[in-house]
Parts: sequence; structure tokens; C-alpha cells
Amino acid sequence: MTLLAIGLHAHPAGNEVVTINRKPLAIQKMISKTGTIGETLLVTPLSDPSSKPFNVVLFQGLLPHPSLKIDVGIPAQDGENITWQPAFLKMFPQNRFWGRVVFNEMQRGPVRLRFTAQNPLSGLLTIYSVETFFEPESLERRQSAPIRRVRKNSKAVERPAIISREEWGARSPKEDYEAHAPRRYTQHHTSGRRTFALEDSIQEIRFIQDFHQNGRKWNDIGYHFIIDGEGRIFQGRPETVLGAHTKHNNQDNVGVSFLGYYQEPVNDRLNENQIESAVSLYSWLSSTYQIAPDTLRGHRDYRNTDCPGDFVYELLDSFKTQVQNRLRPPDARSSFVLPGIQANAGF
Repeated sequence: MTLLAIGLHAHPAGNEVVTINRKPLAIQKMISKTGTIGETLLVTPLSDPSSKPFNVVLFQGLLPHPSLKIDVGIPAQDGENITWQPAFLKMFPQNRFWGRVVFNEMQRGPVRLRFTAQNPLSGLLTIYSVETFFEPESLERRQSAPIRRVRKNSKAVERPAIISREEWGARSPKEDYEAHAPRRYTQHHTSGRRTFALEDSIQEIRFIQDFHQNGRKWNDIGYHFIIDGEGRIFQGRPETVLGAHTKHNNQDNVGVSFLGYYQEPVNDRLNENQIESAVSLYSWLSSTYQIAPDTLRGHRDYRNTDCPGDFVYELLDSFKTQVQNRLRPPDARSSFVLPGIQANAGF
């Protein structure tokens, strides 16, 4: 078994990453074939206590077999006995999944996970992230900042090819969106699978939307745009509506995310197609909405997180320069002062 200190994951308002010895709980374990039904394959160590009470434990990753049973345990007050509660698992193609446990009473942790075989199985068990929260706090919060009128440039640079929500099979938002006027943008990574084939990317983006809507109970997928390993750009939320990707800084902020994990231990690296797509997308956004290229930030510039990963973050200055060079003449020159605390949903 390998317990991986993947780094600080991005988490929404009210959510707290589960840690062991102050390092986020993440798992990669190669499971050899087992023929013992009911065999306990893995029990994680007790996590650090939560800093605030919670009633939901939420996690996501890849299973070696969809029959694998996962329980979440909370120690009794005596600190000895563990009360185990089975997790609800929602499965997706290629054994992608998210899991959720809702407790009847508020908890403080610590938390541990138990994995039990229900059928003979073998393969790699991966848990990308584990988080806790109090259910109502995970819902998107209505913003109260005034809405600026969206001004579009009729002479904007060419819009890159973008796969529409209809083309990737997006579900409708749960509620009406809130409008905003794009004035800045933030780079993310999804902390999950990096996919190249179109069908695989569609499956992963559908998974993310479901995880956001039904796992975290958000209105819709949090990002405005997602870029896959082949450089395809997918529309998340419309860029003219409020997203849920940068806690306290969603207002007027366009969220762009690369599929994958650009940080140790996965160490995905951007290729030329992905870089070209990102620069083309940011150039179009800058030109269309008069966004200054130097407003581009990484998620970690706002929050205590590794997102968008070291191997993306190191390229952001290059992105800004390339975008500025493509604007003829530059449509946005002045530096944009980052606004204060605004919309609270998101990472």
C-alpha cells in the first residue's frame, strides 16, 4: 500500500481535506487477485481530527472492480471502537467513481476508510481526494456583488473550437445561473484522470459534473472551460455566468481547468496541443471581454492549494506573454486589481 501525500487539494466553501499527519489522504494500492469474498483489503490509518464538525464524507477515484465495498469509520467516544457506515458509491465507465457517507449526527473525526472485497478482483485502487463538510455549506451561495454589464468586442480574435455542452451531453443546471461580467481568469487542474480520446474525455467531464452536482450539491460543473490531453476545449458553464471554482473569488472570474494531475506523484505534463489551446482560449477571452492578460492567476494564488499543479503553474507567465503578443493591438493593457471576498462557492 502507498499512502500518497498528493498535496493540498482544492476544496469548496465549508469543505475540509482529510489529512493524516497533516498530509492529504490519498491512496494508490495495487491489489493482486483475491478469491476471498469479504476479505478486508485495506484499512487506512486514523486521520487527523477535523477542525470543524461535519456530517458528510466525500471521496473520489478509481476502483479495480465495481464490487469493492467501502466503509467510513468514526471512533467512538472511548477512542477504541469504530463505528463503520457503508458508503454510497456512484460508478461511471472505466470504474471511475465517487463515494459519499452522510451521518445522522455531527462528527469531528478522525476518519478512516475500509475497503472490502465482494468478488475476486485485481488492479490499482486509487483515491484522489477525501473531504468532509456540513451538508448545507457545500451548496452554492448566492452572490451579492453588483453585476457589471458584459461588454463584447466586435473585433475580437478568432474564437477557438469549443465543444458545446450539448455535444458532450451536459445535464442542465439545477437552478438558473447568476450573470457576471468576465474580468479575470484562473487556471486549475482537475486532480483526476488525464484523458486523450474524445469519448474518454467526455466520460471524465460528465463524471466531474456529476461529482459537483450530486457529490458536492452544486448547481452545475464548477469550471467554465475544460481542456483535455489532446487539447480539445469543452464548455463548462457559460463564461458569462458565475462559476464555482475559486472560493471567495468567483465573481467576474472565468475558471479554466486542464484534465489531469500536474503535480507529484502523478506528474502529468502539458503538451503542445494543450498549451496552444489554453493560449488561444485566453486570447479570445481577453479580446472579446477586454480582459487584461495579466489578470491570469493560478488557483494557488487565491487559496492554500497545489492547484493547478507545479507543472502548469510554472507556465502561467509564458501564457500571459503569448496572449499579449496575439492581441493586435492589445485590447487590455491596464492591470486589474483583484476584488475582495465575493461569491463563496467553489474550490
